[in-house]
Amino acid sequence: MFTNLIVPLDGSTVAANVIPHVVAMARATDAKVTLLRVMVEASTTGLGVDPVGWQLQKSEAQAYLDGVCEHLTPLISLQPEAVLLEGRTADRIIEYARQSDCDLVVLSSHGQGGISGWNVSSVAHKVIGRIGSSILLVRAYQMGDQPTSDAELHYRRIVVPLDGSARAEHVLPVAVALAEWHDATVHLVHVVTPPPFLQRMPLTPEENALVEQVFERNQQHAQKYLEQLQQRLRPEPQIHVITGENVAAALHKFVAQQEADLLVMSAHGQSAQRQWLYGSLVTSFIDHGATSLLVLQDMPAGAIEPTAAELAAEANRRAPSRPNGASSYVGNYAGADQPSQGKDYAVAVI
Repeated sequence: MFTNLIVPLDGSTVAANVIPHVVAMARATDAKVTLLRVMVEASTTGLGVDPVGWQLQKSEAQAYLDGVCEHLTPLISLQPEAVLLEGRTADRIIEYARQSDCDLVVLSSHGQGGISGWNVSSVAHKVIGRIGSSILLVRAYQMGDQPTSDAELHYRRIVVPLDGSARAEHVLPVAVALAEWHDATVHLVHVVTPPPFLQRMPLTPEENALVEQVFERNQQHAQKYLEQLQQRLRPEPQIHVITGENVAAALHKFVAQQEADLLVMSAHGQSAQRQWLYGSLVTSFIDHGATSLLVLQDMPAGAIEPTAAELAAEANRRAPSRPNGASSYVGNYAGADQPSQGKDYAVAVI
């Protein structure tokens, strides 16, 4: 289970939507809660620095965090902590989470910018994309569905998609523990799709029969697989074998039909790839889901391969600094109608 929860807040009522979920998670796990706020430095925005105004903003931010801590203290078992940092918001959240060895970051889908048409705000999306630890993503646009008291949120229907892999199953202890604490029902679900069949012409009757045979076989094996899990888990989960042409689409529909209030998933499943922080199914629910999403990272820190952007950023950071932040490119350049005649030109890129 979780021992160290980090909760980024920005002072907005929208971001504070995560508080009931923090209480619900902390009470079920006896985890330590750290409230984190990042003040955006004036140097990162290009604006001039007003020392008096900056100190006033910091004092107000600290007072806000202290107030939330005071509010949380009687609701959870361990005294919460408040941390105020300065810098680029997403970078500092990721940096602090890694340094503090946190095992869950609780994020609101939106913050100071308010509710927008984007399913996840830019800051939250940046954190999710590089944090490397488990996350709980709370949908801020569902604030109207939250209880009036932060201590009244109880998960009732917890959905756990499974693909038969040990990676996907590693979320079961957490899902079952949350269900036991909140007196919730766990719904284990597996999606069976028709087997892929390369074709440029309609299938023959024999080929259709083969597809149907494999399809029915997979449904039967999925049912047996879930029944075996059902027999050894307490509280006993409900099991569902559903079918569809697309796994993600079928799961999105199922979650909506069940009116689930928490979706628990492993970051990777059967086809885990180290070059991506999340598998395609998790990415689909991050970008398009409408339910609170708990993603448990199944790969250890450092196992995920850095992206091309991360490698380029690190190379740029290590490169010798140039005046005004300019970098130079030396190449053979010619105008559209003018041959280069072998001359090299230095181009400053700002």
